[in-house]
Amino acid sequence: MAPRKGDQRPAVTNLNELKSDIIVGKPVKIRKDALEDLIAFFRNPAFQHLHESLKNKEYHGLFEALFKAALDDKEAFLHGKNNQKSSNAAHERLTSCAKALREIVTKGVSKLRSNTMRAVIDHIMDTLPNRDDEFFEPIAQDYMQTLVVLFGSPIYVESLAFHVFDDPNENGWVVCMDFFIRRIRHLLDGADTSSGPGLVGRDSPAPGTARHSSVGPSSVRSRLLDQHGSGQIQRNDLLAPLECLLSLVSASNAPSNLRQHEVSDVVLRILRLPLKLDKLHRIAFAILNRVLCQTAGNDVLLGLAQTRELVPLLSYWWQPRTLDNDELLFAVRDEILKTIHATNLYLDSLLQDDSSAFLLGQVEDLLDVLWGEYSQRNHRSRLRLDDLTFSSMSPSSDHFRTNIFAIRPFSRDAERRWALMEVMSRLEYIFLRHAGSNPQRPPTDDEQPRKRQKTAGGSNRIHHMLLSSDVTIKLTALQLVPFFLPLSSPDEEEILAIVEDLLRK
Repeated sequence: MAPRKGDQRPAVTNLNELKSDIIVGKPVKIRKDALEDLIAFFRNPAFQHLHESLKNKEYHGLFEALFKAALDDKEAFLHGKNNQKSSNAAHERLTSCAKALREIVTKGVSKLRSNTMRAVIDHIMDTLPNRDDEFFEPIAQDYMQTLVVLFGSPIYVESLAFHVFDDPNENGWVVCMDFFIRRIRHLLDGADTSSGPGLVGRDSPAPGTARHSSVGPSSVRSRLLDQHGSGQIQRNDLLAPLECLLSLVSASNAPSNLRQHEVSDVVLRILRLPLKLDKLHRIAFAILNRVLCQTAGNDVLLGLAQTRELVPLLSYWWQPRTLDNDELLFAVRDEILKTIHATNLYLDSLLQDDSSAFLLGQVEDLLDVLWGEYSQRNHRSRLRLDDLTFSSMSPSSDHFRTNIFAIRPFSRDAERRWALMEVMSRLEYIFLRHAGSNPQRPPTDDEQPRKRQKTAGGSNRIHHMLLSSDVTIKLTALQLVPFFLPLSSPDEEEILAIVEDLLRK
């Protein structure tokens, strides 16, 4: 078998010669060969010692050569559209140029100084979009992945936000944020014009529309699925700018309040898209969580608006488990639990409005999804006694604990299960506070009138679930009791009613 083209090339270590060939590039085949040699050099692990010896100055020189080559070949590509052969050749050189930039940045990101990183970012942001915000296809994928690598450096991202309030419109953090928001909006606008409605509609049903509640994810998901569009957007196009957005809002000094509305808008639009569960959704929820935490109390109206939009999305994306060890699903759920925790006060406030009956129904849908999914788990995936400790030693104040028991430390899976119990109990408490009159358990014929009144007084969803004939539902309710009771502060009669029903069953 003939060796691959890349394997036929000699080992190249003279980077100055390559740089000269890339800049001059006459004939253009010399530039093409030099670009391929440069890619092979940085991909070859045999040259690791040479990669490590390079300093910021050498990297900057290589970048300048690649910038010039990319601009020259972009012009040749655009002006050579009438000549298919020359256009194709320019396309190949541009693709090689973008790959070379990505390879070099990946290898040398730890060596680059801020001015060099900024030069790369400026070049990409100036070269990629055209007047209509379409990205230049030959270099788009590798250039965007290069930005992902650069923005994966927390120190550099933090440096972008320095002195942000001196001149916000010229600040690096704001400029980069606007670039990625504009890119995502452009992609989403294209999807909106070529597809039906979003994943979850915003409109409330007409007054008097019946709701059908059932404990389980299937009924809720089927209603939401009916609202699917057939979006044509590609997840990979969204993933890179969304990753960069996450890096920007995750900086310890991120001035998120300058772009919190714009970020929230594009992320919520992404979560409404009819895409399969993916890394994209983990990143989207992670961005919202950081914005919610950084702006908590500073923009109450934004928090309320986000919460109202998020409730049906949380129900939809809490998908049934397909495997007991699906790390992607676990990662998405971790972020969803953080979102519910961050929005529960906003939710409580929204439900105080007399016109919030539809939102209350969405909260019940979310609870049904959580109840149904958790109750269908096997015993290994539930909160277990092995996850708990009943030690008399008081854990730290930030440790997961109730008045009776605490979680054993250093168990990530146990913490996930505990967090779900905490979130479900909090939602049940909020729902109980605003649901008004709840269906009461019908008393049996042999109950005394006083006992009937006592039992009815302690009625709530968890109490009803304790009386379920489904053992899995009853077990979930039993596990929620120690989390729910401290929140609801039941009186003595309510507690006695629960105990009597437990003894009866």
